Amino acid sequence: INMEHNVCVRPVIKDQADKELLKILNLTPEKRNMEKLKQIIPILKRIKFFSQRDIDQDDYMLLLESMSRVYVPKGQFVVTEGQTCTDFHVLVVGRATVYISSALSDGHNVTDLKKVTQTSHKFLSEESLKILKDKYEFMKLKPGDSFGENSLIKDCPATETVYCNTNSHFLVLSKVKYNEILLKLEQKRNLMWKKFFKSIPVFEELTLNSIEKLFYLTELKKFKKNDTIFKQGEVPKGFYVILDGIVSINKKIEVNYRSSVDVGSYYKRSHVNAEEAHEDVTLQDFKSIYHYTVNESQKLRKECRVKELITFGTGQFVGIEDAVMKYSKHSSIPFEYSAVCKSAEAHLFYFDKMKSYEKLHYLG
Repeated sequence: INMEHNVCVRPVIKDQADKELLKILNLTPEKRNMEKLKQIIPILKRIKFFSQRDIDQDDYMLLLESMSRVYVPKGQFVVTEGQTCTDFHVLVVGRATVYISSALSDGHNVTDLKKVTQTSHKFLSEESLKILKDKYEFMKLKPGDSFGENSLIKDCPATETVYCNTNSHFLVLSKVKYNEILLKLEQKRNLMWKKFFKSIPVFEELTLNSIEKLFYLTELKKFKKNDTIFKQGEVPKGFYVILDGIVSINKKIEVNYRSSVDVGSYYKRSHVNAEEAHEDVTLQDFKSIYHYTVNESQKLRKECRVKELITFGTGQFVGIEDAVMKYSKHSSIPFEYSAVCKSAEAHLFYFDKMKSYEKLHYLG
């Protein structure tokens, strides 16, 4: 049932995988069990709008439970430009096309886009051509693609016109449900982070209210394997607390060593050509080799090497000694070591030292 157009149509589905997906979507939200919902999660994970928000597996389940399904038959519009619409749409089955006017080209050169004309779009009905007059074909939508982000976040009229090229099925998230989910996710994360900070010995004496104030001082940062968190010699701008992952603390050290002497290679180099290298060794040769060996072995060589000092994990501070303990309003001592992400991925809370110094002292 297309709720918007009050049209009841029996959709034609050819692909077996699509049929299975639609069986799940046809269930009311309360009847969609966890195993069935897990089959849809990969589609949502591909959507940029969601992937940018660092949503975890459990949160995707919450998201799916809040989404409804809408079926729009071939030749119908999902939304038209200027229409009041606060829904976010994800195409699950079918094909659709997004059209925009030149005023809403979003920085794109409209000369690169195909303009809707009766000749170029013969498949459109007269009524559809009227709606798409003076518009340009912006992009083709395939399963997993989405639209309506601006309407959802900014609460503004639709900036695009979306036409269904085939019978299409959408997952729809309304603004009301979106705000409910955001609130739930925020409350869930706040509770998780409160428990996390409370588990750290430095903060365990603080009240939950005081710990909540810490959130305004922090920024959660994500690092991948071998990413540099800060470098030795940099002036500290803040410090970190590890939420998850492993961080390696490395230091560049200058090593002095005496080089080993390859007498054979020296003997060959000391002759003018290769033929002389096969001649009998004279007393003078032995003297030269002896002096060379003594001189070279007494020379000290210097080399800069990186040494891993220690690794830190969940709940541990990184860089706090240099950023805060040695902090002075008049000068800053550079980091004496580097910090590198050693695990596949790590999340660290970042505290800006200028904001944090007095506040942390106030909190005790």
